[in-house]
Amino acid sequence: SSHEDYFAEPRAKQPAWCKSVIAMACNQLLSLICAYLLPPLGIYWRFGCGMEFCISLILTCVCWVPGVVYSCIMIGCSDPKPRGLKGLSSGSDEEDSGSS
Repeated sequence: SSHEDYFAEPRAKQPAWCKSVIAMACNQLLSLICAYLLPPLGIYWRFGCGMEFCISLILTCVCWVPGVVYSCIMIGCSDPKPRGLKGLSSGSDEEDSGSS
């Protein structure tokens, strides 16, 4: 009977910040794995196609090791810049508030 009660109890919900921290950690881990296998891919996944990607591509073409070192340092030490999705969501809020 106590065994059934154990499974019947609901689990405590995780706070929203905990889910976002887990998602960021998974994204960084996958970026590092990609950076080891193909350095420009890890940089592209984390930062998009910008200056970091070009530097990683050049270093990887010269020799694989400098590309891996640069990519791992960039992914581990730098936060990605926002990609402008904030402006898109604020525009839709204005349209919704204007139609009410």
